[in-house]
Amino acid sequence: MKNVLRLFVSILVVTLLSFSGVVQAQTWDLADGVLASIPDPNNLATAANPVTVGTATWTFRNGGGTAAYATAVKTPDVGGAHVELPEGVMWYNAGGLPGLGLFSAVQDVPSPCSALGPCTNYGPGDVGGYTSTGAVWTTSVAGTFDVTWGGYAGRAFVNDPPRFMDAICFSGPAPLYNMDPHPGGRTLQGVQPVTQLDNLGAANAVTNTFRVSLVADEAIDLYFNNGVGSAGGGDWAGLLLTIVTVAPGTDLTISTNPGGITTVTPFANETQSVVPEVPIAINALPFFDCPTVLGFDHWVADSGASIADANSAATTVTVTTAGVPGAITAHYVDASQCGDVCHESVASDITGPGGLPDCIVDLLDLAFFASQFLIDNSPQ
Repeated sequence: MKNVLRLFVSILVVTLLSFSGVVQAQTWDLADGVLASIPDPNNLATAANPVTVGTATWTFRNGGGTAAYATAVKTPDVGGAHVELPEGVMWYNAGGLPGLGLFSAVQDVPSPCSALGPCTNYGPGDVGGYTSTGAVWTTSVAGTFDVTWGGYAGRAFVNDPPRFMDAICFSGPAPLYNMDPHPGGRTLQGVQPVTQLDNLGAANAVTNTFRVSLVADEAIDLYFNNGVGSAGGGDWAGLLLTIVTVAPGTDLTISTNPGGITTVTPFANETQSVVPEVPIAINALPFFDCPTVLGFDHWVADSGASIADANSAATTVTVTTAGVPGAITAHYVDASQCGDVCHESVASDITGPGGLPDCIVDLLDLAFFASQFLIDNSPQ
């Protein structure tokens, strides 16, 4: 059920607007991409590589080209070098070498799994592959994206020194299926060595982040470099890749006067990107920082924003023009009074200048007490 829900979310992902009007980001995850490409392990005719998810396309590859066919891993058991893998789905190249796969069950094969060495170290939801394999994410629309990527060893090998691979990430023109060297004006975003001792399993992955602006049909390319350790050859490893749009919109700044008030919603004393021409609910709640008590008085907007009711604490603001930042300020005044949370009344404070307690015990209270002194209204 979890994987079905992940697929549903992946296929239907769109740039949504929250009810508040604050722009929400579109997100892609490598695991969701593999699942979208092989939605049914029992009907591999439904598999597709590449596969489109939202406004982007995932392509899974092995070596210098797109992986050719999908298979279920251990459902049924494919044997050989793959007996050590948990259940899941995987893309293979035309020569039958494993590319990238998504694992859906805990490892259930006792070690040693095969003549190749110990069992792999994948858990449910992990994405991994063998030697020179990886994934390419291509956007169909221009935008700015926050990218988190990384890699880890998928199996602990006994060689000394251990084998290791590099997780390598590029951005730029697509397609990017060739391995080293990398022509075509692409930008190297990072090379991260992955060792079988220090980076075993997803919990010990090395991760990196970057922000990049891409035009339509440009891509993020993440892959393993073939085994480069002195032990020779490659091995099983895992990849992590999440891409989030930096939401387009227009800046809205909400400030307070005096500054430092934190009780304005949806945010205070900061700037966020919002949807222009869409009303956003705002509310200026009382602020307490004893002994200071402040209450809302009125809103002030600049020429880039419009407030529905400047004298109401709870109202709406609209950024009037796309691309033109707006700013509003919630003005507060002293709202302290006797009996509030910062100024508790005193039992012996029985009156004040207006005939009501004023949180001060003074001659007015004494005079009132004296005027009532010795009055006896008891029934006896």
